[in-house]
Amino acid sequence: MVELLDRGIAGLDLISDTPGTVGAAAVGVEVTIRDRRGELSRLLETAAEVGIRPEQAIVDIVPGGEKLHVRLAAAPAVAERLLSRLAAGGWVAERAAMPEAPGTAVSVSSATRSGG
Repeated sequence: MVELLDRGIAGLDLISDTPGTVGAAAVGVEVTIRDRRGELSRLLETAAEVGIRPEQAIVDIVPGGEKLHVRLAAAPAVAERLLSRLAAGGWVAERAAMPEAPGTAVSVSSATRSGG
């Protein structure tokens, strides 16, 4: 019985029940893209194909202002599909830790461009 309960708890950590949240076992998928018209939109559309919502992204401007660093939060099983889909779309992506507390909403943010 204890084993069954432990498996149930572990399973709950892998699913999301609130928009913009991921389970406690969230995996980050990082990709750096060029800061050009439509590129972020194309990336988010590709991520949406595997169930990642825009609010599960953190977007920062890379110093110099010509690139964007995007971190997408995903459940472990979804992360593998996301990595494959991003590679098929021509992006170089890798797993990364998520800085937010497990199970909390991941907000879209933007760094301020320096010097301008």
